[in-house]
Amino acid sequence: MANPTAAAGIDPPCTDYRHSKFVRRRRYVQDVLLPQMAGLGDAAIFDAVTDADFTILPGTPAVVTYRDVRLTVDYGSTGNLLSHLMLWRECVAAGRPLLILEDDAELPAGHEVAVAVALDAFGSTVYDGPAVLHLLSAVPWHPTARKEFPDGEPFGLHLIRLRSAGDLSGTAAYAVNPAGAAALLGEAERLPTLPTDGFIDRAFRACVLDVFVPADYRRGFTLYEHFADWQHTHRPA
Repeated sequence: MANPTAAAGIDPPCTDYRHSKFVRRRRYVQDVLLPQMAGLGDAAIFDAVTDADFTILPGTPAVVTYRDVRLTVDYGSTGNLLSHLMLWRECVAAGRPLLILEDDAELPAGHEVAVAVALDAFGSTVYDGPAVLHLLSAVPWHPTARKEFPDGEPFGLHLIRLRSAGDLSGTAAYAVNPAGAAALLGEAERLPTLPTDGFIDRAFRACVLDVFVPADYRRGFTLYEHFADWQHTHRPA
């Protein structure tokens, strides 16, 4: 999911930091991430929702309208939330699992096989319950960079179904099946003020969907540290 303002072709260095950042992100998606995804199936850029695409009605808290969507929001990441929401709708309409990557997702070299076999298992297994495959294995602000999922059960050869989880934050890399997308849409209607990163965790804890991780979950996606605004970064070993 890449911000469409970058499609205008503004070349960094640019006096407008935000536009320069969007251009660099889009080029990263086009030049690095999309070619990596070619081995995993069809992949394309979904031009994410921006401020110009929706209307904020007066009032506190704010009410946002976009197409036929009407949400009460408290957070500034409205465009991000609506982008995921539109893709959940696409998943339901298509009737097949969808891999969703934000424009700062990174698949480190050597992690391709673990991700590919997990995606294949998630897409082909006979499991029609609401489910998400969580593929973000590390985040730079985590104390060790690695996520740990010790409380789960093997589900076939390549997946683990979690019984509980301490860190399901981050929506930079995940796959969702149609029933899971419908469950997330229901949570968005019920709790629209959550930040986007909280929806998978909230739905899992509310027992409205199952969360799977790759059997080798430490070899998933991380965040592309060159776009980081935080003060420190570190990669998993």
